[in-house]
Amino acid sequence: MIPFSNHNQSSRHRQFRPPPQLNHNHPRQPRPQPRLFFVKLLSNHHRSGDRTLSVDSIVSECNPKPCKVQIRTSGTVAASLFFEHQADALDAVVSLWERRLAGDHLFTPVVGFNVDDDFNERLRSLFQLHVEKLLQGQSVGKLESKVNDLLVEIDKFACFFRKARDLRAFCEADGKKKRLVEEKDLILNRIEEFKCAVKCVMDHLEGKEVEDLAVLGFKIGKGFNWHKIHSLLLRESKRLEDGLPIYGYRREILQQIHLQQVMVLIGETGSGKSTQLVQFLADSGVASSGSILCTQPRKIAAISLEKRVGEESIGCYEDNSIVCYPTYSSAQCFNSKVIYMTDHCLLQHLMKDRTLSGVSCIIIDEAHERSLNTDLLLALIKELLIERGDLRLIIMSATVDASKLSEYFFGCRTFYVLGRSFPIQIKYVPGDSGGSSGPLPSAIAPYVSDVVKMAMEIHQVEKEGAILAFLTSQLEVEWACEKFQSPSAIALALHGKLSHEEQCRVFQNYPGKRKVIFATNLAETSLTIPGSGMWLILEWLRKASLNLHLV
Repeated sequence: MIPFSNHNQSSRHRQFRPPPQLNHNHPRQPRPQPRLFFVKLLSNHHRSGDRTLSVDSIVSECNPKPCKVQIRTSGTVAASLFFEHQADALDAVVSLWERRLAGDHLFTPVVGFNVDDDFNERLRSLFQLHVEKLLQGQSVGKLESKVNDLLVEIDKFACFFRKARDLRAFCEADGKKKRLVEEKDLILNRIEEFKCAVKCVMDHLEGKEVEDLAVLGFKIGKGFNWHKIHSLLLRESKRLEDGLPIYGYRREILQQIHLQQVMVLIGETGSGKSTQLVQFLADSGVASSGSILCTQPRKIAAISLEKRVGEESIGCYEDNSIVCYPTYSSAQCFNSKVIYMTDHCLLQHLMKDRTLSGVSCIIIDEAHERSLNTDLLLALIKELLIERGDLRLIIMSATVDASKLSEYFFGCRTFYVLGRSFPIQIKYVPGDSGGSSGPLPSAIAPYVSDVVKMAMEIHQVEKEGAILAFLTSQLEVEWACEKFQSPSAIALALHGKLSHEEQCRVFQNYPGKRKVIFATNLAETSLTIPGSGMWLILEWLRKASLNLHLV
């Protein structure tokens, strides 16, 4: 018996298949594209037209030339440059950085692939040379020259005091001398802070260890993040030129916060405390274990400060490191480095989590307003400080009674920072509402018409400067905006009932038109309204203390 064979059975039914015929019309498969090495150009420009022209100019002068360029009209990445060879891409990046440090363009080149130590060594030498130029640059030299001029002016008072016979003249001269000495000392402190910060960057480039990172220098991190290093240097140079008084006290403030759990900081108007202190803490190691919270009594102040700090520190921190929580939400978490919020929002978080886990430092700004939310926060945080020895509290204000706060918070130290004043000319204008055209609504006081007339007169006579007029209610503000009519000006309202988008209109620029802002006390504190100058109109019934920053 022959056994059954599957092989024979399958062979019997196997059909003949003709060989496949070649299809000469079938297109050939495309060859794989060679790998390209790309370099991103980061930009902070907002006008797409200017940015496109600048990118074209850079590409035309780039050596070696990229084989492909992609230009983007919006976003952080302005363009991507593609190279066939890695060596060409690295040479182009070094050339772009050299021109960037020289100020020839405003784009930051970032490599899109892994680099070797030789490339970092080339950029290290380039940055070291740039840092040395900063230490002996024009900004430092200009301030040192100003110090010498102040010393000459101060020496002149010695001769005057020997000859002075009038007590009144003697007191006036003594006051002028003290102001000159304060200005001289502040400039010297700014120069010293700048040199200390730049030296910290140099130590990082040279691979040296920073002895006291909690008080000095920056937490740059491991390796060489050239974008971050350059951003830190740019910010320090801008701080030196801006001349905010608090910059000259940076190391001293950080030293006190490092040694004490609570500090009361009295900063006069224009000192820069609301925008700079959070950055000082974020740069140092004082509050490195968690988020830094800064409370404001009003939403618009918290939002505008977050925007301002975010613009000043572009490239210095990771994305979403500076955020704002204007209103409370249970989904909010403390993952960002700096968080601006209202005092009501922090109070709600404190009710949810009595230990405020994830928070390393709390800054209570504008403490002099003594709102119910602020007072409750201070009382609850005082109890929390006993439980959490790692938590830091800073209470900031311009006019608060520091002795009472210091006594309440375990006898903590009070630190004073001088402010920055601006030339002000005061004119008293008598009310003339009796001659106003047409009857006023019953809810509108007669002086509101006088305010509108004065704003119109300033607009017609004076050529430059925005106009900010303070009124007492939302109804008065809206009525004044409706009555002020001029084709060369735009009337803007600012009060608490407006939405965030409507409130932010006062920060925008209107080419060819003057801004005329009618506001309630919402604009009295912690707001910086852009412009080359400011005209203030205060109706005579109010007694408001204004903390306005003119830029």
